[in-house]
Amino acid sequence: MITANNITLVRIILIPLLLVFMVPDHVVDRWIALSIFLLASATDWLDGYIARSRGQVTNLGKLLDPVADKLLVTAALLPLVRKDLVPDFMAALLIGREFLVSGLRSVASAEGVVIPAGQVGKWKMGMSITAISFLIVTPRNPANTWPAWVPDGTYFLLGTIFLWVTLALSLGSAALYFWEYQHFFRPSKEPPAAP
Repeated sequence: MITANNITLVRIILIPLLLVFMVPDHVVDRWIALSIFLLASATDWLDGYIARSRGQVTNLGKLLDPVADKLLVTAALLPLVRKDLVPDFMAALLIGREFLVSGLRSVASAEGVVIPAGQVGKWKMGMSITAISFLIVTPRNPANTWPAWVPDGTYFLLGTIFLWVTLALSLGSAALYFWEYQHFFRPSKEPPAAP
């Protein structure tokens, strides 16, 4: 039986295969990498749909799904930084945000609270998939000097625009998470134990 958690695991398993085709800079490799990335991204929608429609929503799924998303996006960003298609500071902010939110989820989990992905986080994921998709098919060009009418330059331009939107949503959703769950970081008001 196909379960939502199994589909999430497929997304994680596809990540090494994605990297195999993202590292080279040949046109065929780029389009194969895009196909793998879109397939892996589609599992994000599919596992959620199956979980809700079949009543398979579990705490494991609520924890595993965001982790799989973070692994997929991080794995795709790193080769794009190496190819000079994504600024390193932008990748650092995006990946750093993922670590911070994962840390918040860990703290909440220790308190018995599972923090599911919020609506802004879902928009962020959609924008990041769109941005990375355009950038995956963009050939390496350290100077980024394509005229706007050149198709490769158009992919780069669109990918960069969507990446800035992704960054704004990432930082905004992180701020919302920390605002909503700030009580986890307040000192305990319980009196110290007697010696």
